[in-house]
Amino acid sequence: MHDGENTPDALDELIILQRASNAEYEKLRALQDEYGRPTLTWTEEQRAACQAQLKAWTAAATEAYAARERHPAAATMGRYELEMAVKKAARDLTPAG
Repeated sequence: MHDGENTPDALDELIILQRASNAEYEKLRALQDEYGRPTLTWTEEQRAACQAQLKAWTAAATEAYAARERHPAAATMGRYELEMAVKKAARDLTPAG
């Protein structure tokens, strides 16, 4: 971000990070849809793919969360309100920026 500035660019960064988290989650969901519920019949490759994707999603979600926590709007408008605004904007079809 831009040294904590409350600028459109800084908000765009939050939206971009949330979209990245959303994309990683969708990849995980796609694997789960493809493989079905975890069972003893999953191959090692299937387990490894899901574990790797879960780690990727967790890392992206953690990065998005940390950026929101550092953002000055978290203090002025509240963390929950900022999170909901960012998540809503991230779902919009129009790219940030």
